[in-house]
Amino acid sequence: MGSDPSDPSTHSNYRTADSLQNCGFSTPDDALESFLWHFAEPGRMKPPTEGGLDLLWHIPDRPAPRGFHRRIDLGFGFARLEGFRIRARRETSPEEVAFEIERKENDHNVVEIRRFVRVGNVWKCEPEMRLEPDTP
Repeated sequence: MGSDPSDPSTHSNYRTADSLQNCGFSTPDDALESFLWHFAEPGRMKPPTEGGLDLLWHIPDRPAPRGFHRRIDLGFGFARLEGFRIRARRETSPEEVAFEIERKENDHNVVEIRRFVRVGNVWKCEPEMRLEPDTP
């Protein structure tokens, strides 16, 4: 019986969660690995009160236009990360890299795009954001 091509762990570039390291955030690739390392084991992510969000995420510091608010989707649930592989890597500009990753969690496969942007001299994950009108 052959391997299942829909299972990311059957690909040669699959990384198990226990092989991930906190490499820092000086390159997009290091930032992706460090980002996933924080989610690979409970307790690694610092609480927001201790700068946990600021370490991993680029949250805009500019206010939404009058009459609107930003809806931010971090895109991560509470499932246990088992591992991941990079399906594609696109440098969209010198300040942004998009990774198409396939991660395995709780025996489910999730394919997603994770965008990393340069903020000063570090790279951070850019969450999905959209403007929504305020409701009266």
